[in-house]
Amino acid sequence: MAVEMTFTIFGRVGAEPQLGGSVTESGDNAQIVEETVGAGAQDYDLNVLPFNKNYLKGLLLIASGALTVKFIGTTTTTITLAADQPYVWYASSGQANPLAADVTNAKATNNGTSSVTLKMRILTNET
Repeated sequence: MAVEMTFTIFGRVGAEPQLGGSVTESGDNAQIVEETVGAGAQDYDLNVLPFNKNYLKGLLLIASGALTVKFIGTTTTTITLAADQPYVWYASSGQANPLAADVTNAKATNNGTSSVTLKMRILTNET
């Protein structure tokens, strides 16, 4: 069954007109992860199912506070998030896949003094 993930991006400089558009990626599997990472938590296990990095079609992460997310496989990809600043990657972006290896699990570290809510969307296409 096809699953779609749409990325909508808008930007404006000063009083200039707003620019923007949308991109839709299709896949056959979407992981929707929403976790609360406690204050001071180190290598908190995230509920992410293993997937092949070559099947990645879209990745979106946003956290309510500063957080470090590690995608772990034969090597580790680390993504550092600032509060309420999304991390976005999609296959047709023209940018290299951010993952260094197939993902076997994922962990988060919160060095802050308050809990942080992480929301993550992972779109893959295995066919």
